[in-house]
Amino acid sequence: MLGALRMEGRALIFLITGVFALTCQASDQVYFGRSGFFAELNNDISVHSQERFDQARSRKTGAAVNFSHDYFGVLDVGEQRLVSLKFVEHYASGKMLVNLSPQNGLLLEPGTRSYEFPIDSTDDINLDVVLSSETEGKYYLNIFVSVIGKASTPISRVFALAVYVGDVTTDKKSNRTKIEADGGIILVPVTEKTRS
Repeated sequence: MLGALRMEGRALIFLITGVFALTCQASDQVYFGRSGFFAELNNDISVHSQERFDQARSRKTGAAVNFSHDYFGVLDVGEQRLVSLKFVEHYASGKMLVNLSPQNGLLLEPGTRSYEFPIDSTDDINLDVVLSSETEGKYYLNIFVSVIGKASTPISRVFALAVYVGDVTTDKKSNRTKIEADGGIILVPVTEKTRS
């Protein structure tokens, strides 16, 4: 009798563990199906970009938008360079709002900082800007992207483009003094203070 109860207890534990494992495995699909946010996104996403959206969705939260540019190298002080910004969105319809915010010292042309683009499921969004600066340094062009779909609730993502002007070195040397030893052990003097 006692052995039978132990077997039933073990079988019950095994059954509960199995149900728990199946529940955990299926929870992604349950939450995806029940969540109004994901259901709305699923309706907004075009069929041809479903695979690309799944890949983008697993990387970061926010709007399913990827960003690329053709900027490389270093600008000379006062040099104006045309930079193409490309946004690959994964929605079938709606509109995309793009706001550009250059860091102080970075000059941006044209003067328009806010753009609105209709979303077409086949075309990427391209935006050409001219960047320059009168002072050496590292600057950022902050790019705020919002997508408004059928539900009129904006979903956002933020990007930053680093712009180097003049003689800017990215490898800064440390001011710390290096302690070298002939052997494998380095002894460093320590002053210890205690509160009493």
